[in-house]
Amino acid sequence: MSIAAPELSPGTVVDGYTIQSRVRERIGAATYQATDASGQTVHLTAYAAACFPTSLVRERSLRELRQLQGVTVPQVLRVLGSGKLEGDGVPHGGRDRLGDGG
Repeated sequence: MSIAAPELSPGTVVDGYTIQSRVRERIGAATYQATDASGQTVHLTAYAAACFPTSLVRERSLRELRQLQGVTVPQVLRVLGSGKLEGDGVPHGGRDRLGDGG
């Protein structure tokens, strides 16, 4: 069974990040190039609702994304923020682009 990745159109604003273009897609998730409020380029990953079989799993995943915001080691991309997409409440995470530091 294949889970379709969320579709976000260019210009869509998600928690202060403006979507520019899709840069990667995999089963159940898509990563988009976006800009933050200051114009910095970041990557935002949005997950399909089907990746989370229950609300408990969805909330736990969001909690884990928020915990990653405190991780600052060179081997891990810096997570800048996380939240839920409007409408379906599916988690997303904004992070530095690969190679942009952290």
